Amino acid sequence: MLDVKRLRILREVAQRGSFSAAADELYLSQSAVSQQIATLERAVGERLVERPGGPRSVSLTEAGELLLRHAEAIVARLAPTLQLTVMSLIWALAIGIPVGIISAMRPNSLRDVFGSIFAVAGVAVPSFWLGVMLILVVGVWLKWLPPMGYVSPFEDLGMN
Repeated sequence: MLDVKRLRILREVAQRGSFSAAADELYLSQSAVSQQIATLERAVGERLVERPGGPRSVSLTEAGELLLRHAEAIVARLAPTLQLTVMSLIWALAIGIPVGIISAMRPNSLRDVFGSIFAVAGVAVPSFWLGVMLILVVGVWLKWLPPMGYVSPFEDLGMN
């Protein structure tokens, strides 16, 4: 498994052109940077950095460039993914706890039966299908929300 810390070190080495400049930027020793890059190369199974030796700057190999592009694409998607995860958890708790409390107040009542059906349906319905249906109903038919795109909560909390 690739470590995000090592990918960050690879990015700094690529930007700075040397292990020592990357080490200074990351507040690490030059040998620690070199060891982390070597560990990353072993994990990938390819040489990622060309080390010409002497005062010349290091450069990424083709495999290093490819890994760095993919790593940057993944990192760019982390913030929306984490936000979506947290918002899903908040919605699940905001709906699940009141439904559970209402169902528990009167066991075997009509409310309890509907709460149980709601809970079982929530577990049984595949999330990918439910997501597509919610986009269709809320975004396309009702036009309450945009059907796609991402707006940072720091830009517009209402559109988020």
